[in-house]
Amino acid sequence: MGQKTIHKAWKTVRLGDIAEITSGGTPSRSQPEYWNGSIPWVKTGEITGKLIQREDIEEIISEEGLKYSSAKIVPKGTILMAMYGQGQTRGRVAKLGLDATINQACAAILLNKEADVDFIFQQLLSSYDHIRNLSNDGGQKNLSSALIKSLKVFLPSLPEQQKIAEILSTWDEAIEKLERLVELKEKRFRWILSESINDKKLKCQEGRVKDIAKVITGKTPNTQDETNFGNEYPFVSPSDLRGDKHIYQTERKLSSSGARKVFIVPEGAVFFTGIGIIGKIGIATVESTTNQQIHSLIAKEGIDKEYLYYLMLSFAAKISLQAGAHVMPILSKTLLETQPIKFLINKLDQEKIAKTLSALDSELLITRNLKSTLKKQKQGLMQRLLTGKVRVKV
Repeated sequence: MGQKTIHKAWKTVRLGDIAEITSGGTPSRSQPEYWNGSIPWVKTGEITGKLIQREDIEEIISEEGLKYSSAKIVPKGTILMAMYGQGQTRGRVAKLGLDATINQACAAILLNKEADVDFIFQQLLSSYDHIRNLSNDGGQKNLSSALIKSLKVFLPSLPEQQKIAEILSTWDEAIEKLERLVELKEKRFRWILSESINDKKLKCQEGRVKDIAKVITGKTPNTQDETNFGNEYPFVSPSDLRGDKHIYQTERKLSSSGARKVFIVPEGAVFFTGIGIIGKIGIATVESTTNQQIHSLIAKEGIDKEYLYYLMLSFAAKISLQAGAHVMPILSKTLLETQPIKFLINKLDQEKIAKTLSALDSELLITRNLKSTLKKQKQGLMQRLLTGKVRVKV
């Protein structure tokens, strides 16, 4: 699809030449009898690039709801595409793992016998960005049925399609298993974090955040002065806090002169976002600076810096509620400093808990990185297999 160069033995067709494209409908919300029946009803938010199973579908409709709407039953194995939707939804595809019906924002792609479902699914999956760029401009960007029918797809022989799909599906299975493993490890980590931080057998003390850490709010130097920026000091912003514990890389860095105009925090300082998405967290691996959206917590005497990170991680969700439900939530330095917190008194106990949680964190990071590596490898493989640059034996 797009500007890809394909093997000379392959042919190019439009999706409408090999498939029937239909969309669904929504039963009236004012008719309770149309809902809570036995027919799964798929919405665009449930189209996420994977096989859709019953547990992925939030709502079900009744036979009467099906009858009095433009919805229809779509068979298991059908490719679905989101025609419009918020965020990155538009242009995403999924495959039905069961018979279901769909709403009007979903397109069902019913292929004829010339094309293998899994092969076409992989092509559409690989062309997500291209498909989004073809969207119509309107009140809300969308993909019309006519536009979907006009999408170009490449077809080798059916046996070759099936072999390519089989290879790529094997990678998908491996990635899916790793995704499930990451989910399980994350749940396990959160449970152990909660149990460790709230261990009733260890001696704790109640206080405020300011009792265990000095809080410094960051600052941005004059952006018009290019000499403030360089390669000496990481300049941490909320976009650099992506869920990993240690912050090794930042989008921007300050020069030595730029850093002297703001606040330099030591290695081990805990970053905590105070504007926008409250409670994104990380820990400095070197001396760093931050912008004004981030508070840095520097552990006081008697507080292990790694323990401080996990303590703040465990309280992040609760603290974020203090910012309120504003258009742009803000957690001020004073509000953060005065947050009530319960912490271990004995530093050896702190270090022991931090060591246990760090080991689990490292294990989780390895699994996440493996999943990310497999995804990148699959992307490269797709580019070669789906254009015929690498041929498969059939």
